Amino acid sequence: MILCYYLEDIFALTTAANQLKIDTIEMQHGPQSDVHLAYSNWISLPETGYDMIPKHYWCWDVGSENVIREWSKKILIIP
Repeated sequence: MILCYYLEDIFALTTAANQLKIDTIEMQHGPQSDVHLAYSNWISLPETGYDMIPKHYWCWDVGSENVIREWSKKILIIP
């Protein structure tokens, strides 16, 4: 479980965990909007996603969930 996935050391930690098939979960540290570059408007993703981003997100609200779900519908899990 991580907080703020887009830091250099967390990229490395998340990559290692994903490659070892360990669940990676980011617990959101606030609501997200469609202007936050780390959480929205990704337009080109590999089918299996990127190793350096979490596979799961725990969101604060439905609006944040929808922002992440929109670009990640095929690769991420949002419980």
